[in-house]
Amino acid sequence: MRKKWAQTWSSWLQPGGELVTLMFPVESEGREGPPWPVPVELYDDMLKLEGLYTLLNDYQRSTCFHRSM
Repeated sequence: MRKKWAQTWSSWLQPGGELVTLMFPVESEGREGPPWPVPVELYDDMLKLEGLYTLLNDYQRSTCFHRSM
């Protein structure tokens, strides 16, 4: 499901486009879920496979992924 999520967002972005992603929750300490925490690295790994790279990475706020031109 996560791979399909990344593929779908990647297909919707035009060259030079940006995907701003608010990730919640990312901290697993003291959290038993649901919602289940998802490591930020997982988002990063899935989107990199689709040709997107991290433009801004402030884990306390949001992460922006950019598609090369």
